[in-house]
Formats: sequence, structure tokens, C-alpha cells
Amino acid sequence: MKAVNIIWDVDKEDGIKQFYGLPDTVELPEKFKEDDCDYDEIVDYLSDKYGFCILECDIV
Repeated sequence: MKAVNIIWDVDKEDGIKQFYGLPDTVELPEKFKEDDCDYDEIVDYLSDKYGFCILECDIV
């Protein structure tokens, strides 16, 4: 599974996303490839990993 079309809370600030190297797509670890994981759990994981909040993303 992947998180795609990630919109970070810093996307509105010009150049900040690029400065920190925040991705638009992230391959998720095995623990998230189960059917029972939920969207909020994935968003929390990514926010903790990168240190920035995610406003929205798609899980595919």
C-alpha cells in the first residue's frame, strides 16, 4: 500500500515542502498492508515519521 497525493500542512508555504524534502508518495510498511488498518492510523504514522502534519492523502 502507498499513501499518495499527500498534502502537508506546509504545502501552502512556498518552498518549505521542498526544503524539508517532504514526499508526495510514501510506500507504507507491512503493518499497514492489512485490511483492518484505518486512515487515521496511517496519517498519524506519517506525521510522526516526517514531523509535519498531513492534511489529506489517498491510500492505494
